[in-house]
Amino acid sequence: MFRSSRGRIWDNHARWAPGALLLCPLLLLLIQSRVAQALDVSVLAGAVDSVDTDETSYAWQLDFRKNLEIPFAVSASWINEGHFREHHRDGLAGQLWGRIPILNHKISFAFGGGAYRYFDTRPRTNGSHENVHGWAPILSLSASYYTETPWFFRFSANHIHPAGNIDTNMFLLGAGYRLGGEPADTTRSGGATAASTPTTTGAELTPFLGGTIHNSLESRAGVAAGIEYRRGLTRNFDWTVSWLNEDNRKGIRRSGIGSQVWVVGSYARRRVVLGLGGGLYTFYDRNPPPETHTPVDLAGLITLTAGYRFGERWIARLSWNRVITDNDRDSDIFVLGAGYRWNE
Repeated sequence: MFRSSRGRIWDNHARWAPGALLLCPLLLLLIQSRVAQALDVSVLAGAVDSVDTDETSYAWQLDFRKNLEIPFAVSASWINEGHFREHHRDGLAGQLWGRIPILNHKISFAFGGGAYRYFDTRPRTNGSHENVHGWAPILSLSASYYTETPWFFRFSANHIHPAGNIDTNMFLLGAGYRLGGEPADTTRSGGATAASTPTTTGAELTPFLGGTIHNSLESRAGVAAGIEYRRGLTRNFDWTVSWLNEDNRKGIRRSGIGSQVWVVGSYARRRVVLGLGGGLYTFYDRNPPPETHTPVDLAGLITLTAGYRFGERWIARLSWNRVITDNDRDSDIFVLGAGYRWNE
């Protein structure tokens, strides 16, 4: 955008299109509380092996799944495939599931398939690294055991098969919690009536503080800070504009303005708020890479956020931002803030 090489940013975003066409409707179904009342939130950990290199590593997954009319469900997941010798890969997956509940819905078996947007850090022969972005199909199996409480346990297996990258098999075990108060395997889309307010969010102003990690082989960490203005557009969509500052001294030292559109939803009597945002981040880099001709640059930005509302006006918000560049300076920004709400 600011120099001729900026065209690569738009080329990279154009390659999002096929998977995004699948991810967008799945995310909307996932977050829409009218479709089903309960949202399964789970954390799983285990092992992953590379089909191509016979290596193994750790793996973990943060999973959000919503049951629709039997036999369907939808999910959005952040998957980390650990550290292989030449691949440090993670990413966002959206899947459509078929499920079979048995024993009065205490046990549920499911098969899922969808799209996986991955971010892979690879070493170069000169000792540096590159950040490779791409799309891959993902196939999954899961078995879930639901207790009489909102807690449940889940085993999952994933197979990821990207073109021109390593294939992986992942085996994970973990626990989760049902948000929304309805049975996890409901056969109806009805239940509690939708909240009468026109938006989930209203307006918020949230300063935040946390850390930034450069997605390199060394994973250098530093300090991150900023402030976000959030505005509810409709019941399930927000818009934000934020100022971000990253500083890990030896690598990334940049600050700028990010703008995102969000898919959002509220749970637990509107006290818990979850969202996924995507947009652009324009910044000034105080320590630009050698090949850069100007310190002003443009990157993609995706964010997972979770908030907890204290009373009518105050909210605590935790966010995980992924900055997506075309010059091998991707980063993760983890921040926590306390915000003030009005005009809901």
